[in-house]
Parts: sequence; C-alpha cells; structure tokens
Amino acid sequence: MATTALSKAESNALTVSYDVLGSHVELDLDFVKRYLVRGRSEYTSDQEIVFFMNTCKMRGLNPLVNGEVYLIKYSKEEPAQMVVGKDAYLRRAFEHPDYISKQDGITVQRGNEIVQKEGCCLYPGEQLIGGWCRVFFTRNGTERSTYKEVAFAEYNKGKANWNSKPATMINKVAVSQCVRDAFPNDYQGVYSED
Repeated sequence: MATTALSKAESNALTVSYDVLGSHVELDLDFVKRYLVRGRSEYTSDQEIVFFMNTCKMRGLNPLVNGEVYLIKYSKEEPAQMVVGKDAYLRRAFEHPDYISKQDGITVQRGNEIVQKEGCCLYPGEQLIGGWCRVFFTRNGTERSTYKEVAFAEYNKGKANWNSKPATMINKVAVSQCVRDAFPNDYQGVYSED
C-alpha cells in the first residue's frame, strides 16, 4: 500500500500544471530537460528538474517567459541552480501591495571621486565600481526602505553579458538583492541572477 502512495506522489511530482499572469503553464521532465535547462541538460538529474518545476509552480514563476526563471547546470559535480531573473523580481515587487517605489543605478569612480548615479550608462573616463538599489515599501503601516550596494569585482566572472554589459549586469544584482530583502517571503529558496 505504501508503494502505491509513493508512486502516486511521484506521478504527481513529475508533471506540473498551473496558471500565472493569465497564461497556463504545463511542465514535465522531458520538456524541461530538452528546452529549459541552460548549460548542460544531460547533467541535470530528475530530482533537480522536479524541484525546479514545483518551485516554479509554488512561487508563480513562468519559465516559458524569457528573463523570468532559469534552470542552470554546467557540470556533473555542481548542483543545478534555479535562477530568478530581475524582471520576475520587479514584477513581484510592483504587484506587492506594500511596494511604493525604487531607485537604482551604478557606482563609478571619476578620477578620485566615487559617484552613485541613477541608470546604467557608464561614461568615458568612469570606472565601474558596483551597483546599488533602494526599495521603498510599507510594513505594518510604516514607510520603510531597504538598500543594497554590490561590488562589481565580487560578481564579475568575465563571461557573456558581464563582458558586453557590465553596468547593466551589476545593476541587476543590486536590484534583485534589494527586492529580495524588501519582500523576503516571496523569494525563499531561489537564487537571483547574481
């Protein structure tokens, strides 16, 4: 009898079906492995895929929308990572009833001066130092804010977009971390793009 219950539980975990933002999402092991894993899908275990699918369902994330959530696996030795994109963090923040606003940008060095500026445009003569974000929200009727500043040197691995869009990438890290701090219950157990 326990075997039948386990089989039913396994069967229920191997396929997920849910609605998010007016779209219906259906995921199964084969589909995720063939189309949604970034990196080396052949190294991704069934357990990692089941965790990914069910976390997407429970957190209301749509892996079929570019920039929302990714399953990344590069080697047999390292575990797969579920990465939530900046757009998903911002969408959730904007929809949250306690969200007020945000400010964000990059930190640069101009000569001997360190400057925090809004946006992600790195001007000639500026050296990129990091990214920053401040989110304003209410909690228990009181306006609050949370702030994050992150160092470019700490996150830059010299790959892909970090080479071509370094200011945008470090800004994404700061925004994602700050939104996670402002609304921690929405993002437990998932990584941001950093």
